[in-house]
Amino acid sequence: MANRIAPQGAPRPAGSITPAYEVNRHGTITKQASRADAQPSLTSICAAAEWYGTQSTLLRHGEVAEFGEQFTACLAQLVPESKEMAERLDPGDAEAETALAAVRTARMRMDRPKAPGLRGESERVGDLALSVSALAHHREKLTAALAMLEAR
Repeated sequence: MANRIAPQGAPRPAGSITPAYEVNRHGTITKQASRADAQPSLTSICAAAEWYGTQSTLLRHGEVAEFGEQFTACLAQLVPESKEMAERLDPGDAEAETALAAVRTARMRMDRPKAPGLRGESERVGDLALSVSALAHHREKLTAALAMLEAR
């Protein structure tokens, strides 16, 4: 009978692409188990961003790169969505202006090239994590503001 296990190691990013394996009773890997690669939810990516920000030690380079890819992909969706929502509010609305500032900051962070070395790349990915958290927060606020505007 085959058991399904994942390789041991540090915590993985949400929706990690770490493969699962089928192992025989002797502990020999017999084949890689198939699984659907679904996109992680915004909630799980935000949780990963918060977790990433609390780390006091450097993660492995592969893990940092995986978090960076995930945060960049999330920001690629959040940036235009947040901008569009903010532009639908009244000009001069404080929440809209704050969200647009967060969008500009996120774009600036997304445009930064990969940093040399593990420490530099960890800091760059940490900045992406901050933008994910900030834009998710602004998205919630903008959604509430738009709902109130439409209820009038």
